[in-house]
Amino acid sequence: PAGNAIAWTRSADLGNEPGSRFAPNLFEAQLLGLVLSRSAGVPVADLLSDRLWRPLGARPGSLTVGGSDGAAYQQCCVKATARDWLRPGLLLLEGGVVGGAQLVPTPWLDQMERPITHSRHDGWRVRLGWPFEPVNGNGARKPFADGDTIFVAGPDGSRLSVSKGRDLVVLRLGPPVPDWDESALVNLVSRSLTTPPAEFRS
Repeated sequence: PAGNAIAWTRSADLGNEPGSRFAPNLFEAQLLGLVLSRSAGVPVADLLSDRLWRPLGARPGSLTVGGSDGAAYQQCCVKATARDWLRPGLLLLEGGVVGGAQLVPTPWLDQMERPITHSRHDGWRVRLGWPFEPVNGNGARKPFADGDTIFVAGPDGSRLSVSKGRDLVVLRLGPPVPDWDESALVNLVSRSLTTPPAEFRS
């Protein structure tokens, strides 16, 4: 189904019964995009632009579109500048507020940053920096300096990390690195700051 995002999404097999195991995959975002697009009656890229991207103050970005109906491949790659990729991190840092207006509801963000049932290191599409577990944890070789650190990890090697206690957003761009240590870069930046460290999650 190359070139047709809807056909490509529908071609996915169901690997496990929903709710039976924790196994995030790229098709989840694809399927959600189709549901949102059909319920709103507009392409999901337009929804993303109108409801999130432009209100963040970001300049135009792009998604790869597949098919004449405007369906996008949203499982990967919003093409945008590094400065604009920092804006979702600032949105998380500021509790969903942009320019004094609540862009994302606080209860939704609270739930997003809470561990899910099947994995104590995963919220809703964000990874949690605490607790530290060197084996089968969140990819950190040492504890995060700030217990409230959350991060988003892209398969392309990109990382967007946020610590509210340090008032810190760190964006890492570049190709994937074998045995990447999720805590190293964030800890290096965090420890160079003078603000008090955040308290660890309980």
